[in-house]
Amino acid sequence: MDTNRLSKEELTYELRIRGLAAESTVDEMRRKIRPLLRLEREGKAMLPVYETSTAEDLDICKGKINALEALITELDETASEHELRKIDTGLQHVTNRVNRVRPEDSNTEAWQLKRQLADKCAELWALCEERDPKVKQEVEETSSRPSGNMIELDRFGKILTAIRVQVAYITGDRGSPVARQLEDRLADLLSRLTLLSTEDEEEENVRLGYLEESMECLQEFGRRMTSGTAGKVERIDPCNEPVIKKIQVPLKDWGIKFSGDDQSVHAFLEAIEEMKSARNASDADLFNSAFDLFSGRALIWLKAIRRETSSWEEIVQEMRNEFEPLDYTERLWEEIRSRTQGEDEKIGFYVSVMRNYFHRLPQKPTENEVLRIVLRNLHPYYLERLGLQKISSLAELVEKGRRIEDNRWRIQMYRPPPLKKTL
Repeated sequence: MDTNRLSKEELTYELRIRGLAAESTVDEMRRKIRPLLRLEREGKAMLPVYETSTAEDLDICKGKINALEALITELDETASEHELRKIDTGLQHVTNRVNRVRPEDSNTEAWQLKRQLADKCAELWALCEERDPKVKQEVEETSSRPSGNMIELDRFGKILTAIRVQVAYITGDRGSPVARQLEDRLADLLSRLTLLSTEDEEEENVRLGYLEESMECLQEFGRRMTSGTAGKVERIDPCNEPVIKKIQVPLKDWGIKFSGDDQSVHAFLEAIEEMKSARNASDADLFNSAFDLFSGRALIWLKAIRRETSSWEEIVQEMRNEFEPLDYTERLWEEIRSRTQGEDEKIGFYVSVMRNYFHRLPQKPTENEVLRIVLRNLHPYYLERLGLQKISSLAELVEKGRRIEDNRWRIQMYRPPPLKKTL
């Protein structure tokens, strides 16, 4: 987002949603917000949740959209770079602003107005490429859309083509890794929408909800791309050159699905956390592609609550509320207290198993309580040898337990000396 193209009111809003007070002059506000935007692009800061005044914000957005539409309809081949950047920044700002508005009830006039304004933003992105000959030519050369229910998917196609143009505009190279990554992801989202062309009336509300959320997801990718946050930035090598670190495997290919049928919520979440680290994914990636991680009745549940959440953390909390047994904590504590060390189970493995048990508890016990339970459940062989020793941590327990294992191994490997033949 080009802060030099934002008005004073828009700068005030961008600062306010980040919890900061507006300065007296436009220049001071621009200096204040630039480092914040840079930190957000680098993934070092997150935009906080901000409660807006629904009626006031929608009214302001409506006025800005009307003004942008007038500017876009006047675009021709003589349009300057300044005019194009001003329109681009204005559309980014108002699209983000509309999406942040959260009416309390989906049946209210405010919610209907929000949807109308969101649709209008999508139309304006498409209108940009229609009115600017350079953009129009670029789209005609590169745009392609999958077959399917194009009446319902037309607005998504417009968003896709508009964002593709923005990719080329920002990167300056349509063949760059950033451009290819974004285009592949957007094309995948769009193609999956064609699978929702069902005539089952009972599925209609779920389908429409998914379409709406997919549009918001597409717009989010567009905003991330135009603000330069298409990937994570990491510094490497002695030169300290920033490189884009992409997700190596899409979420749909992780092989992890939660169906909600006799499946452990915590086992699923642990697998997700492990894959998130291994595949270089973020919570934002999990939230945007959450539909790839659910199936069956759990997928139907997710489609129903997705619009009420704004982060992966909120989805996880709702998931626990819905799918965890009511007596989950009590049953887990029973498992913990009854889990003793096996006859041939090594101390390191046993402690790791117990750590995982304690990690699943909603409220973590103290280190001393964990240590007390683990010590009590040790195999008698270890208890006999550790009973008189002072142990203050699990790490110390594992260290001393391994010494005992080493001694036992040496004892087992002992062989008496061969008998010497006497002369």
